[in-house]
Amino acid sequence: MKKLFSKLKTEAKFAKAGEGHKLTEDTRSQRPGTSQEPTNVRHQPMTASQIQAGSAALARHEKKSQENKTVVPKVLRKPIQSESSSDQQSTSSGTAIPSVHKAHFDDTISYHCPFTMTIVEKSNFRDHIREVLIQQLSNNGIEASVLMIKMLNKNPDKIEAATATINKYLSNVMAHPDEEKYRKIRKNNRVFSEKVSSVEGCEEFLEACGFKRSLDGTDDEIYFVLNEVNVEVLKSNLEQLDKIEPPTIRIHRDAKVLQFSSQSTFEDVPENFFSLTSEEIKAEQQHRSQELELSKQLRTQAMRNENKTKTNFKYSCMRVKFPNGTILQGTFEADETISNLTEFVRENINVDWAVFTLRSATGKIVDDETQSLRQANLVPSAILNLAWNDEVYTQVLEQQGIELGIKETLTS
Repeated sequence: MKKLFSKLKTEAKFAKAGEGHKLTEDTRSQRPGTSQEPTNVRHQPMTASQIQAGSAALARHEKKSQENKTVVPKVLRKPIQSESSSDQQSTSSGTAIPSVHKAHFDDTISYHCPFTMTIVEKSNFRDHIREVLIQQLSNNGIEASVLMIKMLNKNPDKIEAATATINKYLSNVMAHPDEEKYRKIRKNNRVFSEKVSSVEGCEEFLEACGFKRSLDGTDDEIYFVLNEVNVEVLKSNLEQLDKIEPPTIRIHRDAKVLQFSSQSTFEDVPENFFSLTSEEIKAEQQHRSQELELSKQLRTQAMRNENKTKTNFKYSCMRVKFPNGTILQGTFEADETISNLTEFVRENINVDWAVFTLRSATGKIVDDETQSLRQANLVPSAILNLAWNDEVYTQVLEQQGIELGIKETLTS
């Protein structure tokens, strides 16, 4: 290590010494009165056309430099706000958006477990589902194992290949119930190992079908052996493997009420809104390659805009500002719809049948219920302004003495 530092210091000294010279080289300074003329000196003033051409070239160079600075979103540490988000950093009256301190956010996204109805952090969600389904294997092995296959594995191609292989195994058994070779599967078989064992839940499904793990004394290998064949049961099991679908996983809205502050500004959303898994990084690289190919094609403006919406942001932090200045905040998946957002607002107001509209900072009404947040350019974060219907507002206030707003259970 000392030699390394000594070498680096020596090289630095030589670098400061300037250019080297041979011992036989005349190092005397040039005679007085002789000087080298600078090269490429322009003696004539530039014409207007030359100035215009130079400016255009400089603009192209700057644009290319900006494009080369684009990086994979994994390295982002500050969010790139969408046009909608940046436009919405001021209300229609020009007042600054309230400060949203990061303490208001959880460090992780959470989901509702469809089996236990509990809220589980995203980082622990897969392990939680695995634990719940393993506990159910003894009660309903077929359903639990099918859900394991379809909920614990990310790659749909692998899931499809695994279920197709299992289907082939059981179809052979049903077609030849008396032949032992079809009722005996070697665990280390290449096809079984690559397509079945590698997919979580497949071995559990075979065991639920009646296969038993057995150690063969001749070669000391593990086999899955089916001793008794019930064709009708196997047929029913295959039907369940095909028909059972996993329940819908709902993201935890984590509803919060924030207070308006005219002295503060809109802050960033948490970094986990921008973090990508290895699979997502690969997808982003593939997306960039596709964009490069598309850039070589002639496309309409609508086609280019549609392609721009296909970002890898998975979540959106939505804020809805009420007329009294309070802000309702919730977490959404990027592909959820405006209908989901409207439903969230309705669930958290004190009169759920009240009529209201949502508008962007520019005044545009956001009312296309089928449009996703991603398509509406509301990802990864945005703020919308809520306006009550005047007649309904007055009616509720006069007849019930209630001023429309967010539920007290959230504000208290």
